[in-house]
Amino acid sequence: MKATNVESMDNLLNPLKESLATFKKEFEEKMSEQGKTDAVMKEAIRSLTDQTAILGENADNLAKALKADPKKQGNWGEAVLRNILEASGMTEGTDFFTQDACIDENGNRFIPDVKVKLHGDSYLIIDSKTSITAYLDYIEAETPDEQERFIKEHIKSIRTHVNELADKHYPKKVENSAEYVLMFIPNEGSYILAMENDAKLATDAYQKHIIIVNPTNLMLALKIVWLFWQNAKQTKNVKDIIESAQKLYKKFATFSDTFIDLGNKLSAANTAFDK
Repeated sequence: MKATNVESMDNLLNPLKESLATFKKEFEEKMSEQGKTDAVMKEAIRSLTDQTAILGENADNLAKALKADPKKQGNWGEAVLRNILEASGMTEGTDFFTQDACIDENGNRFIPDVKVKLHGDSYLIIDSKTSITAYLDYIEAETPDEQERFIKEHIKSIRTHVNELADKHYPKKVENSAEYVLMFIPNEGSYILAMENDAKLATDAYQKHIIIVNPTNLMLALKIVWLFWQNAKQTKNVKDIIESAQKLYKKFATFSDTFIDLGNKLSAANTAFDK
């Protein structure tokens, strides 16, 4: 009986023992993997922290460089504009053209930043205007009086850009261009600060056929352009289908007439043969 009981207990406990051993082994493996994962996570967090610090330093350096050199401000704004155009699915040289020189009726040469091709042979002119010097001073200002002064300088800078762009008369000089020119401000904060503190800025610019846009508004405008393209393509496709159907009908009608004529001639030949 003792031997039988031992055998019965072994049969009952051995599977549990094996399961515990398996569980222990898997638990140890999981802990080992968890340790590796923790190490990887710690390294990723450390790397992210370092990259964030570098990014912050680069942003500060970029701000200082842009603030010190107006030419770099312009180049940076044009680069942002090109990136948005490409991100919107447009291809340079096909859908938009950068620094495409034009000559007016008086022989004067001028170069709009970007010409976006609309449906047909028309174009939308976009000109990048970077106004961030006073904006950066506003951010660094320590007193409300300083902030107020830099806000006024910032708005004055943007209004100056609007007047300069309006004086170029791109809609009159660029053949088949839209009636309004988009003035692109690449920095969202700069755009918002100006709009919040000058309620008439947008409407005054609009009266001069200038529409001030930030990156968000520009992407929306490009989406509308894309929708116009799609509508124009669909209209052309429908027109092509109708023209093809008309040609097919004409071919069929011609064939039908020819076939009837052939039948008549065969009938006449058969009559002649019978005679």
